[in-house]
Amino acid sequence: ASSVAMLRTFALALLGLGLVQAASVHLIDSNRNAYLKSGQTKISKSGLSGLTAGLTGLLPAHEIDAESAQQIDSVLKPSPLTKPKCHVALNVAGLSDEDVAALFGARQRVPAQLDDDQHIADAMVELLTDLASANPDVSVYMLDQAAVEACNEGEDCMQQHLGGVAQAVGASVDSGVLILDDGVQLTDKLLASELSSFFAGVNSRIEAVNARAEAGSPVEDVQVMEMTMLGLQGLADQQLASSKQAVSQLLSWAVQQLDEAFGGEVTFQVATFDSLPEATPEAAVAWRARARSRMLAAASFPGADEEAQARLFSAKAAGYGAFILLLYFLLAGTYCLCNMPFKRDTLLYGSKKQE
Repeated sequence: ASSVAMLRTFALALLGLGLVQAASVHLIDSNRNAYLKSGQTKISKSGLSGLTAGLTGLLPAHEIDAESAQQIDSVLKPSPLTKPKCHVALNVAGLSDEDVAALFGARQRVPAQLDDDQHIADAMVELLTDLASANPDVSVYMLDQAAVEACNEGEDCMQQHLGGVAQAVGASVDSGVLILDDGVQLTDKLLASELSSFFAGVNSRIEAVNARAEAGSPVEDVQVMEMTMLGLQGLADQQLASSKQAVSQLLSWAVQQLDEAFGGEVTFQVATFDSLPEATPEAAVAWRARARSRMLAAASFPGADEEAQARLFSAKAAGYGAFILLLYFLLAGTYCLCNMPFKRDTLLYGSKKQE
């Protein structure tokens, strides 16, 4: 067991040093393909932030330059009156572009390459943190944090939800270990914990949405969810293929459940990468804890920044007011043109007006 751990640490160290740098971000449309055009793009980090804001209807965290605006227009379909009800950002180490394409099937998918030297996982965390700060009235839910909050006090959180994970991916549990469908035992605690946290977090958010709907409470403009999964990296070869299949199956389960809860109005942003943001498993876990703290700090106490809320309310009110005025004048003009009593003694016919 110690030799396996040493091999995994060595593999993670090589990946963390950047010997493998394959990374990409995939924007995935709703199941009715209402928001994204086809194609692919290379975009800056600030441009991707603006693209995410435009897709979800949120305020951008940074000023958008002309080049980024052109890139955004080439990707987004014009949809001023409808926006997704939920946007899910997933950062998954170890998945390939082909895995993402197979996961989302016929949905419109726009692969984007970041024109930035920063590690893609750090860039995605920074993007969501900035969006949360710029939109204090929008909640950003970290699914692993939601899983911790959903755990019963005094129980092992991972063990509490491992049975649900097994049911979702067609596996079983024996003595607290996940037995995958081909008989492989998932002994890696990091990946097992991530699978349990993701399953519990998604269930927790769906239960909250359903409870809010049953109570007749106002629906949020858009919900943003986030999860980072690093456990696939550095697994032993005999576990890797089965574990990747389990991750894909659980993601597929989550897509189906979220679509059902939000009426299909769910978009996804999936970042895949082969190099970890840190060199060792322990450092990677610590990195994830720091990232969670940053996003929690940005998303906490949404009512504290009154000036930002006032700007947000003013922008939305001005937008709605301008649209209503334009609609009113358009309808009034159409009515007048349809009902104006044109006669032959008017100047419209090129003759003098008769008394």
